[in-house]
Amino acid sequence: MDPSVFYKRDEKGRTVIIAVIHVDDTLIVGTQEEIKKFKIIVGKRFGYTDKDNFKKHLGVWYEESIDENGNRCIIARMNNTIESIISTFEQHFKQKKLREFSTPAKPGQTLTKNEGPAIHAEMYRKIVGKIMYN
Repeated sequence: MDPSVFYKRDEKGRTVIIAVIHVDDTLIVGTQEEIKKFKIIVGKRFGYTDKDNFKKHLGVWYEESIDENGNRCIIARMNNTIESIISTFEQHFKQKKLREFSTPAKPGQTLTKNEGPAIHAEMYRKIVGKIMYN
């Protein structure tokens, strides 16, 4: 559960709007009617600048698309952030190319905790910082 993600459900328990708030940036997803209500309430209380059809938010680039079933969807990419992180790892480990893995993992796969000592703790913190604050 993220303390900066808010949602509203209708009388049937269906989520009708989700608002993701980070400092002074907000992403809103929901029905047009609920988004309109949200903007009116927030606008009266705080004021805001509305940027319909956003392209970038917190280092993530978004693109509207149609999936293979003909459904409207949003694709999120972090190409610049990922390239920067890969470059940092390659420089640190003096490798020309890191191994690639598919994500997400297989459904139901159980992960095991590494009980050993932290080998590259400083590098780990650096990479996590790049992901969180880019």
